[in-house]
Amino acid sequence: MTITPLRSPGSIHRTTTPEHGRRPDLRDVRDVRALTNPDTFTKASAEPKRTTTQAKRSAWVQSPTRGIDAIDARLRKSGFNGTVLVAKNGKVLMERGYGLANRTTGVKNGADTLYDVGSVTKQFTAAALLKLQEQGKLSLDDPISKYFEVPAARRDITLRQLLQHRSGLGYPSESALANTNPDDPKSFLEAFLAKAPTIGKPGERYEYSNLGYNVLANVVEQASGRSYEDYVKRNLFGPAKMTSSGFNEPGSVDPQRAATGYENRNEEALPAGELPNSWGYKGATGVVTSARDMLRWAEALKDNRVLSKASTQELFATAGDRSGYALGWEVQRDAKGNITSVGHGGSTIGFASNFTIDPRSGMVFVTLSNDEAGSERAIGIPEEEWAKYARRLDDLGRPSTWPSLGK
Repeated sequence: MTITPLRSPGSIHRTTTPEHGRRPDLRDVRDVRALTNPDTFTKASAEPKRTTTQAKRSAWVQSPTRGIDAIDARLRKSGFNGTVLVAKNGKVLMERGYGLANRTTGVKNGADTLYDVGSVTKQFTAAALLKLQEQGKLSLDDPISKYFEVPAARRDITLRQLLQHRSGLGYPSESALANTNPDDPKSFLEAFLAKAPTIGKPGERYEYSNLGYNVLANVVEQASGRSYEDYVKRNLFGPAKMTSSGFNEPGSVDPQRAATGYENRNEEALPAGELPNSWGYKGATGVVTSARDMLRWAEALKDNRVLSKASTQELFATAGDRSGYALGWEVQRDAKGNITSVGHGGSTIGFASNFTIDPRSGMVFVTLSNDEAGSERAIGIPEEEWAKYARRLDDLGRPSTWPSLGK
């Protein structure tokens, strides 16, 4: 199998866009607007006669298992292959495996199965940079010229603009990078920064860029004096108690728990933890984790165990858009500008993922799959079913324990 560096998947908002130059990034499959629109959901009428929709919504509140059963039924009908976790305020409501982690050995997917989460990795890269900023080792407003030799016209591009995919750089042609070594960060990344086409002024135009996050991962190494992977493990995974998580590097994760990825119904890719991890991937993809560890990550962000409150709010700050891309996260807002959901999806060789936090209700949705092609239609089912049954802040009798994530 030929491995090529990641390509940019283009616009983030509800479009099908190629990642790795091959599959769409599945973060665009879910309809977050339906999930977070308060006008879509009303309390059950006080009148004796209720509509079918109201009755379903009331049923979820009275018995959450009915809503979970609806999610489960749709996932099974779709042929979904992977693991799904649904939680509210840290309490797991659903944690189930579907299909096989390895079709040759017959090992099933379960709650502890490890998956490559693709572009969900970007939020960890962003958090690492914010942590380094807290430690006084860099500023997100540093120019890239502080870390790389770049043409004069590009010296003022900032780390923040790279994080928000607003560097003004497009994706260079394959021929422009043909003579570079993706295992040599200086050669590979400086070639990108020099040869990428200009598509606009820095800060003005959004253009999704995996290579921009490769650059940022190397900044983590330069500022910390550690490898990207080691810094993330020590400063993010550790405080969040993500004990099962690692990267695509030898010995990083438990191979007995790693799912094998499948690019389609029949074609096997590689086990999680063994996919490419050169500088055409690092920082943009490469995290290998479980559904339960992703819940731990959400809880650590909520409790400010990884980042300060100010840094956490900065993590979710978009570039002036009402809804858009923040620092490694997609952000949705209501008509008043309040954040209603944050999340990201990923699609990589043989794997697909979706991770969403709804801070108003305290809901967390984690959907991880080792069936890249077969998961396109199923990846957003948990959020869709929740949206059908319950969305008011008093659902399940408990308000959200999430703090405001800012505006």
